[in-house]
Amino acid sequence: MTGDSVPTTAATRDAFGVPLPGTDDPTARAELAALTPAQLRRRRELLGAELRALGQWRRLLRARRELLVATVVVPAPLLVPVEAAAEDGPLERHLDDLALSLGGPALPGEGLADLVYCAPGPQGVAPALAALVDAERRLAAYAEAVAAELETATEVLVAQVRADIRTDH
Repeated sequence: MTGDSVPTTAATRDAFGVPLPGTDDPTARAELAALTPAQLRRRRELLGAELRALGQWRRLLRARRELLVATVVVPAPLLVPVEAAAEDGPLERHLDDLALSLGGPALPGEGLADLVYCAPGPQGVAPALAALVDAERRLAAYAEAVAAELETATEVLVAQVRADIRTDH
């Protein structure tokens, strides 16, 4: 094991190190069965942490893709429906508070585009979008392999605990 990497069995990666979509390989089960319950628990903790980190990266990729698409398909600006605001209603009070805090009239959506939009880079939108989709696909395959490894480790741990219980009785 190195640093923050998650230990995996040889059966979870192909010759190029790319995760495979499952760990029903007997070699993987044999390797996991050779571990102690404490080692299996630790492996499960590491795999669970990796799945959480994967989830965060996948959310970031989806968000980046949405922002990239928004540079091409610009959302409609926020238009304050003043005529829809009731006298001293929530919308009118909010707009009054906003104007007070900013020292004058302001639109709720003012400056949003500058905050949100990010340039797609010199290559353009299409290649950037393709790279994001490819990264999402790779992460999805990796997540599948990590989840399968976690499931297999859990099954082996449960089998070990059951065997221990049987030998105790």
